[in-house]
Amino acid sequence: MDGAPKTEDPLDALPAHCVTCAEAWACLLEGRGPEDYPSCRRPLRGAPAARLRDLTDLWLRTNPIDDPRARRLLGDVLARSQIDQRTYSELFEASFQARDDRVDLLRFSYGFPAFRRSPADATETILGWVRPFGAAPHAFFAALLRRARHPCVEQVLAGIAWNDGDGLRLKLYLQFSDSAGDDALGFAGSILGARGFRRANAGRPLHLLCFAHGWDGVVGVNAYFKVPPFDPAAPPRGLQENELLSDLAARGVRSIRRGVDIHRMRGSDDDAVDQSSAFSLPPPENELRWSFLRGLPSIGRQMARAPAAAELLERFHVAMRWITVNHGPARSVTGYYVLNERRAPAG
Repeated sequence: MDGAPKTEDPLDALPAHCVTCAEAWACLLEGRGPEDYPSCRRPLRGAPAARLRDLTDLWLRTNPIDDPRARRLLGDVLARSQIDQRTYSELFEASFQARDDRVDLLRFSYGFPAFRRSPADATETILGWVRPFGAAPHAFFAALLRRARHPCVEQVLAGIAWNDGDGLRLKLYLQFSDSAGDDALGFAGSILGARGFRRANAGRPLHLLCFAHGWDGVVGVNAYFKVPPFDPAAPPRGLQENELLSDLAARGVRSIRRGVDIHRMRGSDDDAVDQSSAFSLPPPENELRWSFLRGLPSIGRQMARAPAAAELLERFHVAMRWITVNHGPARSVTGYYVLNERRAPAG
């Protein structure tokens, strides 16, 4: 099948939810079972700095950016990650996007889970990363970060997507607390200048709001809504045209336990802010393996035309945390991953 892996992932011998556990390789070697899950799960921490540098070098070879700020930014982010991962897990989340006949690798987000306790530290760090790109994105992010101190915001994440085609997208995500309810919708509507946002989405849990700033200003805003569990053969309103869900239903998957409905906004009017455009799911939490997903037509078709993504997956052992596929005939597939190369020592 197009896009099928050339070799089996050794971790396929474990339950799918084990792929993001730091003890997965030890469990595989020692023959341990999943009886104690989830209490046995250990978060991924301490990705080797050398391997992260190898990863970012691959990004820059695949998507050559003739701008010294790219390598400088990656160095600053990796340096911060070596400090933060002593306390937190999976803050640095990379992604690849395969679309049409191209693949973009220079994409990542970085989380600041201590934002509520230490907003000044996160703000200073993010603005330091953004400052070299000019006054406009710096001022835009500074204003957003001031407003992000609202009680319904749980944490912020900074990100980037940069290629030689669409150019630069500096991103800031606001993640809302589970208890925020419709207050998150009201807050988001006030930032967006969309008075109808709260009314149009009443009762829907807003998980994230993402702003992307390019060379010439804001180039996109995404809203991520949590979706209750559902059967992919009978998806909720707005998700009926998603090819990934159709593929999963055809392969006998009967339950999606967790996912998000992504609305890509183009303006501040009511119609623009209430249009679903993609669906994203975390494979481990839905007991789905990447080796299974990449064999589905919606994903395999794009992966077959993405040799750079295939090289990445051959050179690095990754834990695929989220997969996003747009609605309609799948024109793009985005995989969000962290490194999990903690093999137990031989012998």
